[in-house]
Order: sequence, then C-alpha cells, then structure tokens
Amino acid sequence: MSDYDLARIDILKLDIEGGEKEVLECCDSWIESVDLIVAELHDRIVPGCESTFEKATQSFAQSYQSGEKMVAQR
Repeated sequence: MSDYDLARIDILKLDIEGGEKEVLECCDSWIESVDLIVAELHDRIVPGCESTFEKATQSFAQSYQSGEKMVAQR
C-alpha cells in the first residue's frame, strides 16, 4: 500500500497456496483498510489458514464460504 500510496483496498484476492496464513498473521497494520477479501485457503498445505483468516477478519460485518473461497466484507 505504501509503495503505491494507497489509502484503501476495495477488493483483496488471496490465492497464494498456503501463504495466506503468513500474510494474515501480520495484517494488523493494513487489514482495516480492506473492504472485501476473497481468499482461497489452503489448510491442506499449511494447517491453520482458515482459523487465521477468521481471526484476521473478525471485525468485518459478514463472512461466508463460497465453494473453495472464503469471503469477508465490511
């Protein structure tokens, strides 16, 4: 966000084969600037991806699963 001087992220799509756990474990500085996250979670590759997603998006108004993807929106 700082590289491109972005104040907000409208839609963040994560499909990084288990890397989403590492990204979302360190999201405190930017997660409040995201309006919608769509993530394909890979617990079969890196256990804990789903629980990390749930913790990171607990301040979002709603979250749901759509097929393989988890969605959280403000």
